[in-house]
Amino acid sequence: MAIQRLTLKQKKFCIKYIENGGNGAEAALASGYKVKSGSRNTAAVIAYENLTKPHVKDYLKTLYTAHGLDEAVVEREHAYLIEQRDDLSVKARSIEMYYKINGKYANGDSYEDKVNAELEDALKRIRDVLPN
Repeated sequence: MAIQRLTLKQKKFCIKYIENGGNGAEAALASGYKVKSGSRNTAAVIAYENLTKPHVKDYLKTLYTAHGLDEAVVEREHAYLIEQRDDLSVKARSIEMYYKINGKYANGDSYEDKVNAELEDALKRIRDVLPN
């Protein structure tokens, strides 16, 4: 079973991730990952790496299911949310988090795409400054 491959830190990360509403960097810091002076960038990278591991995703799904949150519940709540006019940003964030974990929601560019775009932008700025 995939859950057995989790380290203690990974299990704690999953619990903290759910408790704080899907903030991976905060979950990494709260679960004891070593980072320099609470570096949010390093913590965000650790969170990204954890959230791409199949056994971590499986454990998160297990935790959701154990608390009665499955696809049918999320779809019902999503339909309800769409029909509302009140500020339901917390519920929207929870639904978004569930969809991301279950691979049903495109969360934009991957981390690698963002890094590559930043590097290309930096290279362009350097080329603009250098003489031909």
